[in-house]
Amino acid sequence: MKKLPRPRPTQRSLACLLMLGAFACGLSAAENPAHPNVLFVIADDMDLRGAFGAQAHTPNLDRLRKESVDFSNAHCAVPLCGPSRACMLTGLNASTTGWYGWGQNPSAMKGWKDWSERPVIKDCTVLPQHFAKNGYDVFGTGKIGHGRDKDDWMFTNTDGKTNWGFKPVSQGPWPSDGIDPAMLKRTGKKWLHSAKVPEYMPEPMQEVNRWFAPLSHVPDIPPDPKTGATGYKGWTDWGEPFRYVSEDDRDLMTDEKSARYAVDVIREKHERPFMMMVGFCKPHEPLVAPQKYFDLFKDVKIDLPPYRADDLEDCARPLRTGAQGMRVFKAVQSCGEDFWKEYIRAYLACTAFMDAQLGQVLDALAASPYANNTIIVFIGDNGYHLGEKSTIDKMTLWNESTRVPLMIHVPEMKTGGETCPHPVSLIDLYPTLIDLCGLPKNPHSKSGVSLDGYSLLPFLENPASGKWTGPDEAFTAWMGRPTKEQRADCMVQGAAKDQHFAVCSDRYRYILANNGDEELYDHQSDPNEWTNRAADPELAQVKADLRAKMERRLSHSPCP
Repeated sequence: MKKLPRPRPTQRSLACLLMLGAFACGLSAAENPAHPNVLFVIADDMDLRGAFGAQAHTPNLDRLRKESVDFSNAHCAVPLCGPSRACMLTGLNASTTGWYGWGQNPSAMKGWKDWSERPVIKDCTVLPQHFAKNGYDVFGTGKIGHGRDKDDWMFTNTDGKTNWGFKPVSQGPWPSDGIDPAMLKRTGKKWLHSAKVPEYMPEPMQEVNRWFAPLSHVPDIPPDPKTGATGYKGWTDWGEPFRYVSEDDRDLMTDEKSARYAVDVIREKHERPFMMMVGFCKPHEPLVAPQKYFDLFKDVKIDLPPYRADDLEDCARPLRTGAQGMRVFKAVQSCGEDFWKEYIRAYLACTAFMDAQLGQVLDALAASPYANNTIIVFIGDNGYHLGEKSTIDKMTLWNESTRVPLMIHVPEMKTGGETCPHPVSLIDLYPTLIDLCGLPKNPHSKSGVSLDGYSLLPFLENPASGKWTGPDEAFTAWMGRPTKEQRADCMVQGAAKDQHFAVCSDRYRYILANNGDEELYDHQSDPNEWTNRAADPELAQVKADLRAKMERRLSHSPCP
């Protein structure tokens, strides 16, 4: 596995002098130039078109972009929340961790374990813990790692204190059809079951278990004699009632709680530098948000995304059959074009809701003494289709699913508002923050693996230069079917030969499925990825070059 390049001696010497001077002077979190604070915000299922298009209402993301380097060609390592976050938090590709998706670790499986306990990962130091081990106070709230349990373990400091806000017990709230009889019998607890889709949704949506609604549309599910469901009027969140009387008299959603926690942390006095991660659940489904965010789009003309009915016919067979998002798209499409637009409208409402929570945190930081010494990172964990490639979901290797928002604001740098078009990955954030905050270069010494990512510092200094030590293309993986061994033991690593992979350069996307099928798209002439040119002799050399680069990445995999 490739080692990270060593920093230039002048950079390293300067960083050491700054650190020594800062510690000697006892500088606070507001003053320490060698160890800036870090505010790291993660949103869930962010579609670039929805978040940054003309139809979106994202004033806080817009102002952050004006003060940041915007990486317009950034990609996740795996297009699914948990595996993507595991890769980002370790700085490792899935081909290194051997974990490609939930299907290799289904929650119903006996012996299910958190991703942090998997081979390779269990001996790694996740990003916030590297900060905690090196003089930072770390804080976290919301959806960060998305493992089995809450993510508080990542935010335990060297003094044993855990700084943790709120676990996103669900991405809800959800409708309920009443008390869960199995849970009541097993535990004696009146646990509200939350699996039923509201009856006002069209039947095709009930079949794929997808729905949307403003909070003000309080569900009222009648009893069902066939299933024994008792019926329930109201919302539920993780088995407990979610109280809603009016927009001004209700329980807070998880993202609202996380935003308030982050604001409270920022308003505290910090003598040591701090690193805080805030994970917002929205716009992840269910598409539920307060009514006022739906009202923002009441009179907005909603445009449908680029779509072709025959789009999937020339795609790799394993990637165009049976995917969950394709079933959801068929259900939405069968309900008519107007319903499809309402689905997008609900997605935009949830995006606006998330943006408003981000705004509270940014406002608090701007008003604090830490504003001029805090790095801000904003990312989405994966992309999201809203009908492109006949899909509504993530979990594909096409552009809408792998490409993610990535913005980095560094106060002293003068490159805010500029765009970097070079392909980069979320796994590059770990080495980038190491460079920016003067941390040790080898966080995974116990596991014996090196970071797979590369520092983005050269792009932060000169976004248009393209001069860095990293690769010319971003690398993404998606899981194939779990093997018999994985179904029997959730800790069995996924072999690279069984998975699907993609590389995205500044112009092309190349996909290799585990059965050997290939896809190749030229984004210059085909930004919607409608025409697979893998068999085009004019691009044979392009395909060969991209495949060779992909295979060089995979040659470092511990699980070939």
